[in-house]
Amino acid sequence: MNTPHNKVAFKKLKPDAKEKYTRLFSKKDGSAISLRSGCVVLKPCENVGEHSTETEEELLIVLEGNGKLLLGKSAEIELEKDSAAYIPPHTVHDVKNTGTVNLKYVFVTA
Repeated sequence: MNTPHNKVAFKKLKPDAKEKYTRLFSKKDGSAISLRSGCVVLKPCENVGEHSTETEEELLIVLEGNGKLLLGKSAEIELEKDSAAYIPPHTVHDVKNTGTVNLKYVFVTA
């Protein structure tokens, strides 16, 4: 989806998506100027993998399920449906599904 930067872009989330990661908008594909976003679906006990968004901040919006946002080795935040979490730049983190159903969330980095 190549979108001129002065136009609004729209994508519909697929509630029954089988993919672990679905890209929504990104500067990489021309659908956004500077942000990157996607929808992640984690099965029970699955995690995303420890990573950092380096100089970018990140927002997580939980749509379904329960999990934990693991911050380095020392802190964790409980995630649940209809909650949001902010992750500052240079923060090593991971997201893990701690529930019995899929954990589905949208992330946005800027």
